[in-house]
Amino acid sequence: MPGVATAPDTQPLSLPQLAVTLDAATIDALAGSIARRVAELMPDPSSDPWINAREAAEHLGIHYSTVKERAAAGELPAYQDTPGGALWFKRSELDEQRRHGALR
Repeated sequence: MPGVATAPDTQPLSLPQLAVTLDAATIDALAGSIARRVAELMPDPSSDPWINAREAAEHLGIHYSTVKERAAAGELPAYQDTPGGALWFKRSELDEQRRHGALR
């Protein structure tokens, strides 16, 4: 079969088409199961709180003014709720920057 890689002495697997009809109760139960599983896999938002610029500076071990300068230059992922307002950071995003050597 062109374009399908197979191990030596094996045949490509061909699956028949499958059609399933489900009643509303089964669909709801399946959706509930999927929703619970997705919730289990999603990170807990409370484990990655928003921190302000002073907390970010302490977390990164750099000066407060350096945090503000790097955020203004786009070197740190920062968020503002209003123009000129306080800077907010996600700790996980700062850690990701550190892991990739962006905080030298």
